[in-house]
Amino acid sequence: MARMSTGHPVAERLLGIALALALFLVASLLAWRALAAADFLFPLWYDWMGIDQTIQVYAPQNRFRHGFETTEKRERLRLFSAIVTAIHRQGAGLGALRYHARDGQPLGHFLTPPEQQHLVDVARLIDRYQQLAWGSAGLSLLLLLALRRGRWRLPGGQQLLLGWLTLLLTLALLILAMGAERLFYLLHEWVFPAGHQWFFYYQDSLMSMLMQAPNLFAYIAVVWLLLSLLAYLLLLWLARRLLAPTQTG
Repeated sequence: MARMSTGHPVAERLLGIALALALFLVASLLAWRALAAADFLFPLWYDWMGIDQTIQVYAPQNRFRHGFETTEKRERLRLFSAIVTAIHRQGAGLGALRYHARDGQPLGHFLTPPEQQHLVDVARLIDRYQQLAWGSAGLSLLLLLALRRGRWRLPGGQQLLLGWLTLLLTLALLILAMGAERLFYLLHEWVFPAGHQWFFYYQDSLMSMLMQAPNLFAYIAVVWLLLSLLAYLLLLWLARRLLAPTQTG
């Protein structure tokens, strides 16, 4: 027969909500690591978004770097992959990135000093995020133990769905009220150090042009969210399985 949870319904609810939130952070990290290992699907986005055409238009206008429009697609994919690797290694190797002509001859350094600084800032932000997510993984284990010890349950599926829909609706209203572009710029001002450049025109930046920023980030964000949700559902299922012995007898 089913074993009822012990008293303290408020504690049970708070611990369950905390675990649900912590598991989502863990799920987002799993999704992030999977995407990073696949270079955030950049080879797919390169063709889908018409990045080659963007390069042909803006690379000849660049005032600091020349000849990038003559590079091959594989060279551009290599550069993006190298940046992905660097921002997950505290920015190591960014200054050494060079772009090459079709015959393999180096044409110049890919990144300008402000771009290098920006990517180092991005690397630090990723480090903080990963530390938070790994901390959430440890917290999730502690919360699971506490729930199991108290014979408590996670919030029901309908409760979780209602909570996340409320959060998403709030975010959607915020975006509509402020405007996506304004919110994007405001977030950058919050998370990056004052005085550090984070906006780059295509005519001045091979990096920004190659990524067709910020368009690429929107595609990555959508896929990241979808993968995070899939990982989250899996983690919730595992958590319920681990708590199942305390609910049946």
